[in-house]
Amino acid sequence: MSEKRIVPVELAPKAAPHSADEVADDNNSWGVVFFDSMAVLAEHSVLPVDVRGELARLPEVVEAALYFVCSEALANVAKHAAATRATIEVRAEAGRVSVTIVDDGRGGADPTRGSGLRGLADRVEALGGRLAVESEPGTGTRVTAEIPVPG
Repeated sequence: MSEKRIVPVELAPKAAPHSADEVADDNNSWGVVFFDSMAVLAEHSVLPVDVRGELARLPEVVEAALYFVCSEALANVAKHAAATRATIEVRAEAGRVSVTIVDDGRGGADPTRGSGLRGLADRVEALGGRLAVESEPGTGTRVTAEIPVPG
């Protein structure tokens, strides 16, 4: 019998810092909170989920969008994919942040059917980003959200 461990974590985004000193004192805590929240999503998933990457502090609307993309994508994996595992990878590069959720399930996800993936695309596009879904039948699914961040 496997034992689930519950990790208490603050899931609400922190308020934005008011000065450069606060940013320095913050010590990248949003990245820590984000990865803690991803760890909680992984812990509560019905399948193993690996979380990879690193982040600096981001605007609150971007933080929320990333969290919802990961949460909805994992819910879709659990509900539809018949997968045995999933991976969340987060990357920040030159003025943008991306999150990719990959599963080894049956594939065939169609963003035009249902409202879950379309809602995620709307949320990401409202921030000037894009959501891509790659999901050939029999090959698993890859959902990638890219959002621009001020530099």
